[in-house]
Amino acid sequence: MFMILATVSIAQCRASWHNGINKFRAGNDAAINISLHDAYGNNIRTKINASTLQFSLRVNGRKGESMYISNIAILMNHGNISIIFMPCLVGVFSLQVENNGEEIQNSPLSFTVYPGKQ
Repeated sequence: MFMILATVSIAQCRASWHNGINKFRAGNDAAINISLHDAYGNNIRTKINASTLQFSLRVNGRKGESMYISNIAILMNHGNISIIFMPCLVGVFSLQVENNGEEIQNSPLSFTVYPGKQ
């Protein structure tokens, strides 16, 4: 028995807001999903070499954790990746999703942050 390792094509990967929600309260978690695809646009549902994937976020041009977002966590599950983060500032923002500097499809994503509950 052998296992096929799928090759992810970053150019074919797609970002979307978890459950289509792009409005959040400051201090509450926000999440995006990244669907993984091969060079032909097929969904990848087999084992992948996750060490080759280095997804990162940019908000309004600032990479990683910044005054805009914090607590970034990346989770992998059956050919999909979830990135969870905490918005920190109130306003309307642009979120770029990249892997080693290459932006994926549907990026940037727009999101709005409202004041947190007191």
